[in-house]
Amino acid sequence: MKAEAFLQLVKRSMPDRSQLAAHGLDEEEIRDIQSIFVAPARGIAAPQGVTELERMIIEFDCSKLTVGLVRFNDRLELHAPGKCFALCEADPLVILPDGRVGLVDHAVPDRVHELCAASPEQFLDA
Repeated sequence: MKAEAFLQLVKRSMPDRSQLAAHGLDEEEIRDIQSIFVAPARGIAAPQGVTELERMIIEFDCSKLTVGLVRFNDRLELHAPGKCFALCEADPLVILPDGRVGLVDHAVPDRVHELCAASPEQFLDA
C-alpha cells in the first residue's frame, strides 16, 4: 500500500467533531483526538530507494499519528536491529535490514520479539 492511501484510510476513520462534542468534549479535547488521525505533508521528498513506510515517515509529520496501540515516530531512528518508525506501547517497531518489519522487546533492545510483516508495504496493508 502507498503511504498516501494508508494515511487517507486513517483520516477517514477520524470521528466527526459533532460526535465527539456529543460526548461532552470541549474544543481542545476534540482537536487532540482528531490530531491522531492526521499526518500533514512536510513538503520534502524522501530519497530514492526507501520503502513506502520510510517515505511516509520522512514526507509526512506522523508524530501524532496513532493506530490502535501503534504510535508512529516523528522521524526514523536507528535501533539495534533496524530503523525504528513507531512504538507499539513501549516496544519499538523496526524495519529490519532484510526488509521485514519486527517488534523489538523494549527490555532487550537487540532482540526482535515478533515478526510483524514480510515488508513495510505489507505492514501498511495490514
